[in-house]
This record gives sequence, structure tokens and C-alpha cells, in this order.
Amino acid sequence: MAKITRSIKWDLPPISDSEAYFKAEAKIWAGLQEDSDSVDLSKSLVGALIRFPVADGYAVYIVNRDKPLSLTHVALGDGWSADPILLRGLRKTDIIERVERDRNLKKLFAKK
Repeated sequence: MAKITRSIKWDLPPISDSEAYFKAEAKIWAGLQEDSDSVDLSKSLVGALIRFPVADGYAVYIVNRDKPLSLTHVALGDGWSADPILLRGLRKTDIIERVERDRNLKKLFAKK
């Protein structure tokens, strides 16, 4: 069972400066994805991103602890959250399967 911790607070420019805001947000996403891609799932899940489809986007969480399994909500973009019932039932194997699926899709559609 996964425990959910509070969302990370990001230091972003004011939304009124939309160009700077979205550029900063894209930089954060790129860093999170790079960290997630480098996680060796056979050793630890810490740093892995996990996504759940919600409405017109995704609820995104980052694994911050293996034991007990703990996730932090990534409140960027629309900031969607997954249903707490779904998250409480997550197991380590569920996260590994989702991360591996995302990695394989990324490889499948990568530009060569």
C-alpha cells in the first residue's frame, strides 16, 4: 500500500508571464523525466515517475521512498490527482510495470 505525501512546491514565475512560466515548467518536467529514466528499477524505485490517466491529462506522482512505499504528487500542469483509493492499493510491482511500459513506449516511438 502506498502512502501519499504532500505536493512539491515549485518556484515558478507568475502565470501572467506565460512564456516564462511554461518554459520553467517544461524545464522541471524534463529534469523529473531524466531522473525517472535513470532509475534502476531492480535496485530502487526512488525518483521514478508514475502517471494515471485523469480527465484530459494525467495525475503524476514521483516515488520518494521504497519502504514503506511513498509517493509525492507532482502538481504541475493541470495538477490532476488520482483517486486516493487507487493509490492506496499500489504495490511496488505495479509501479515497476507502469514505468517499464512508459519506457518501452518511449523507445518504440523514439526518432531514429
